[in-house]
Amino acid sequence: MKIKLQTLNDIETNQYIPIKSNSSFPEDYYADLLGNMDETSLRFISKKMQINMLYFYMRFHYFIEENVTEYCQDQNLSIHWLGEGDSYKFAKIDVDSIQKFKKCFFLINIITERMGDITLFSVGDNLEIPSGEALITDGRFFITENSERECVTVLISEDVYGTFRLMSNDPMYTPKSLQEKLDELIFFV
Repeated sequence: MKIKLQTLNDIETNQYIPIKSNSSFPEDYYADLLGNMDETSLRFISKKMQINMLYFYMRFHYFIEENVTEYCQDQNLSIHWLGEGDSYKFAKIDVDSIQKFKKCFFLINIITERMGDITLFSVGDNLEIPSGEALITDGRFFITENSERECVTVLISEDVYGTFRLMSNDPMYTPKSLQEKLDELIFFV
């Protein structure tokens, strides 16, 4: 497995991002996972990047709630319901193993952007949903009320399997740091 990273330009960076945050994301990349996601590479990445847990956030139309819950039950993925509003359900899955990480990709495939749905992974458990009246105006966003010093790193899934937008304000995700930590697994174009 290799990871190809391409720095986003200003227009791509300012495209729709399903997060509202008090801080900016200076590290913005398209990330393509090339080849099979083998467990050895994924373990190496999680160890080197000090990722013990990922959080898979979902916003999906209530029409597919049964599909999502049935799949999660079949795959032993515990759903944490965050709320609902404006015909959408908000949920999170704690991803504490490589097997759970791989199982989330089926959810990415059935939760489609065409319905205004959102799927993303976060390195921190620091995303929330809008509440009250804000759900009507900001319901297309997960929010973080972080301070400028709190790190936010997300992988926003794209339409193509294994392709994400990596967005972070953590210095651990600068090109130099990624190159040093992940060595031959990562390359920039």
